[in-house]
Amino acid sequence: VEIFNLAGAFQVHTDDITTQVVDANLALLSDDQLSTTGASTLTVANPTALAGALDVNLSPPGAGIDGYIDVTPDLSIAGANLEWLRYDWSTGAGTFNENPTGRATFGIYKGNPVQIYIQQTYQQ
Repeated sequence: VEIFNLAGAFQVHTDDITTQVVDANLALLSDDQLSTTGASTLTVANPTALAGALDVNLSPPGAGIDGYIDVTPDLSIAGANLEWLRYDWSTGAGTFNENPTGRATFGIYKGNPVQIYIQQTYQQ
């Protein structure tokens, strides 16, 4: 669980020991990008935040499968009382009704096969 601090950046809310998210509050988004069909099981190790951490775990989708899966909590579930964690993540319309999304990556990303060389400019 993160908060927006006075410096204008998000930081882990280490004082949070009350926010609760259970397995039923989380969903794997259907637009995952795995190399082949696989499945991943989602579990929350700490249903109640410990120093701001909930520890969401995903099982590997299978041997040799790489890519990513997006995970989002449903903060509008009745009784969860977590709607204050919603924000205007994508549109900028000021609606503040979107759930956050996290990405789990599996395998090693090899990069674009048609790209030969990338050079990073060093600036001091």
